[in-house]
Amino acid sequence: MSRFWFTVLAVTLVTSVVMSFVGPSKEAKFLWDVKAFFAVYGFVGCVAIIFVSKWLGRFWLQRSEDYYDPHQTPAEVGDAGESGAADEAGVSDASEGPGSGAGPQGSGHGGEARKGGAQDHA
Repeated sequence: MSRFWFTVLAVTLVTSVVMSFVGPSKEAKFLWDVKAFFAVYGFVGCVAIIFVSKWLGRFWLQRSEDYYDPHQTPAEVGDAGESGAADEAGVSDASEGPGSGAGPQGSGHGGEARKGGAQDHA
């Protein structure tokens, strides 16, 4: 936020609080009739939102570093990053997939029959 807008905000806040004390006074029948009630109410509400959101973030959203694999050591994490996730999943080449000619289904195009003949429906 630029310094200009911060100054405008501060002047508006101070003016609002000061103007609530200027003028005729009446007996407060309700809580919102108390002088500067809404300024204090807004400030306390904003502070409460900040503290509640920090508490929720710390105890509900935030997870430990080993949340997804708590039994994996830091050395294994470094090794997994070097070898790649494809090797661990049993896939030797990332280009092999459905329709690439690898595996029991064949390529799926070009009229090639599967191993065992065209009538193999198992």
